[in-house]
Amino acid sequence: MKLKRVFATLILSLISIFSLFSQVINNPGESGLVVIDSTYAEKKFIVLDCQWDYFDKKFVPAETFYKDGRLSEFNIEWFNGKKVNLPYGIESDKGFATYHCTVRNLKANTKYAMTIYKNVFTAADLYVNGKDVYLSSAVSATPVKKSPHMARAIEFYSDRNGIIDLVFHVSNHELGKGGILLIPKIAEAKTVQTYLLHNISYELLIASALLVLALYNLVIFILNSSQKLYLFLFVLCIDLIFIVLTLDFNIFAYFMPNLSTGMRYGFSLTCLSMMFPLYNVYIVKLYNIKFKGNYFVFGITCAVVAIILFVPLRIISPYNIYLLGTVYACSIYLLFLIMLNRKTPKYLYIINEVVVVVMLASGVYGFMLVSFTPAGNYGVLFFKATLLFFATVQTVLGGVKRDELSVEIQEILKKYEKKKSSFSRFLPQPVIDYLQIENTQEINAGDNSICEGMILVADVRRFNEITAKLETKKAFKLLSDYYNIVSLIVRAHGGFIIKYLGDGIIAFFPDKNEKVCRCAVEIQKEIKRYDAMLSENNIANIKIGIGIHIGKVAVGFMGDKNYLQSVSCSESIRYAIEVESNNRKYDSQILISERALSYCRNYEECLYEGILTEVANEQTLLYKVIPHENINYGYSYYGDKA
Repeated sequence: MKLKRVFATLILSLISIFSLFSQVINNPGESGLVVIDSTYAEKKFIVLDCQWDYFDKKFVPAETFYKDGRLSEFNIEWFNGKKVNLPYGIESDKGFATYHCTVRNLKANTKYAMTIYKNVFTAADLYVNGKDVYLSSAVSATPVKKSPHMARAIEFYSDRNGIIDLVFHVSNHELGKGGILLIPKIAEAKTVQTYLLHNISYELLIASALLVLALYNLVIFILNSSQKLYLFLFVLCIDLIFIVLTLDFNIFAYFMPNLSTGMRYGFSLTCLSMMFPLYNVYIVKLYNIKFKGNYFVFGITCAVVAIILFVPLRIISPYNIYLLGTVYACSIYLLFLIMLNRKTPKYLYIINEVVVVVMLASGVYGFMLVSFTPAGNYGVLFFKATLLFFATVQTVLGGVKRDELSVEIQEILKKYEKKKSSFSRFLPQPVIDYLQIENTQEINAGDNSICEGMILVADVRRFNEITAKLETKKAFKLLSDYYNIVSLIVRAHGGFIIKYLGDGIIAFFPDKNEKVCRCAVEIQKEIKRYDAMLSENNIANIKIGIGIHIGKVAVGFMGDKNYLQSVSCSESIRYAIEVESNNRKYDSQILISERALSYCRNYEECLYEGILTEVANEQTLLYKVIPHENINYGYSYYGDKA
């Protein structure tokens, strides 16, 4: 029975809020009587902490306590009554009970007030000085028209002697076992109204802050729908808003007094129990891990929510107590799973653990105060504040997780780019782009694409003769330097090399313009500088010939699943090779076909000298590309004839 009472007090603590600034006086007198000190201050509450007259299974009429209109001595044994200390519930499973208490030494003919929404469960009629001041619609034994069960202050006057005699008719028909389960308090009407306004402001302030967090998380989710974490955090914040607005003071009860009492408290308990499965889903998304045994915990908490939501359980019921106790135990076990599966950085897990422990402890703190202090429950406000603190920390942790994920993505992108660049050293990236391949793992042998553009062929003269006089290491160094010079200049002019031919290259330029001519001239200039350096080191000079043509080229990959090589082929490439081979015949550095030259007329830094020759077994017109600084017909580009 004690355990049930403790858990019942836990529920009631979560539906109670008291101002932190409330001052309470407590002057217990004889049984059923509270005597107030004459130094009573206007802004203080009077706690009715005394032994009350209690009559089980009966509604004792309020007039019974009066004789000739005056309060008289009353023997409780006439109705089998007894003295009880509050909180105290109705003993019978079904029926009615009467509570009686007298307060003296108050101000004469002064308006006082009290709230019964948090003190009396589940419904009550209130009589003051023998007259009804509040008739609940849920108390069936009173035959007169009832008032709605509401959270507003119930106002009444003291008599001319400063006496207020209170009689409660309490019914448990609506929600189950009930009674006066918190110690009632009275104060002057203006003090109670101020107290209620404080409650409204506290709850609206916390709910507004939670709403801001909810909207923030919703916006983050809308901007990045892949982050389901923020969707669950948004729903969790909305649930916390309803918890704050419905537990204890219950703004809904204040502004909608005709709303069913059972609906109000059932909604509150549903929201409270829903917090744990929502947090469960959120925490799994936050840490991106699967806790062993977590499905069992999640299933239990969801089952509790379903039972509270769909089964008409009564508010003060051992079943509700057991259900909430089960959810509480599951939350403790979830904390154990989090600590058991924590990873780096561990501070994220520790912070989450501390916040949840504080939130759970605040609930215990609240109902413990209710149990042992007549002043009421200051801990409920702390509990609601910790809900806001909990939601804030979870939002911050979500942001930290997002930042860490962003760093991880950046690292993955860096690794991908590094891998991509390493692939591009062997598989030309422009070729991959032409084939519209997003992942190099998707490249298959035979993939190819046909494109049209300018073709540049470069070849080293007398390369075998030069390398024969060099050591192997120096020969490779010479070839590597040559490739570096040519490839850099080709890329700088918008082209890419599609084939290496031992001592030559084939380059492709997608844009059909004069850039290919500029590229050829720059290559010759750089090779000339490099050749001068070779001559200083007593290495045979190096000369190259370049041929330019335009046409369609097929580029792609050949090989097998383990090894691929880029290939290129077309009549245009063979034609360009023949154009380049004519450099030996006509002692030139750069030759360009007539068709290709038609796209390079804007390049006026060169002189184009036409020659009629045979290419591909046909007479055709080729042109020497001679930079202005090299216009000297007596000059031999290669020294000795090749």
